[in-house]
Amino acid sequence: AGRTARIGARVARMLRALRLVRLAKLYKVASGRRVQTHDLETWDVNEDDEKLYDQAQESRIGAKLSDLTTRRIILAVLALLFGLPMLQVDRTKRLPESADYGANVVWKAFRRWEDGRGSREAYEEAMLDYVFYHLPLSSGKHPASH
Repeated sequence: AGRTARIGARVARMLRALRLVRLAKLYKVASGRRVQTHDLETWDVNEDDEKLYDQAQESRIGAKLSDLTTRRIILAVLALLFGLPMLQVDRTKRLPESADYGANVVWKAFRRWEDGRGSREAYEEAMLDYVFYHLPLSSGKHPASH
C-alpha cells in the first residue's frame, strides 16, 4: 500500500507539472498575441522585435511533438499504475525469509525436545545458530559451534 501511495503521489506531482507547463504555454501564446496586436496598433515595430517574436513561437511540428510526448508520458504513467500491482508477487507465494525459516527450525527443535524425540542440546544449538546468524557484525556461527 505504501509503494502504491508513493507512485500515486509521483503521478500527481507529474500531472501538476504538466498542467503548469501547459498553463505556461497558454500564457505565452496569449501574451504573444496581445503584445503583437498592441505593437501593431500603437507602436512602431522593429524588425528585430519581429524576428525575436517569430523565433519564440512554437512551430506546428513542435506543438505536435510536444503533444505526442505528453500523451506518451501520460500513457506510460497509467500503464505503470495499472501494471505494477500485477507484477508484484503475493507474500504467500514467496519462499520463507531467513528469519522465518530459522524460527521454524528452532520451533521444530523445541517441539522435538518437548516430545522427548530430541535433546535439549539440539534445541540450544538451533537457538544459538539462529541468534548468532542474525546478529549484525557476527560471522554467522556462534563461538561454541564445532
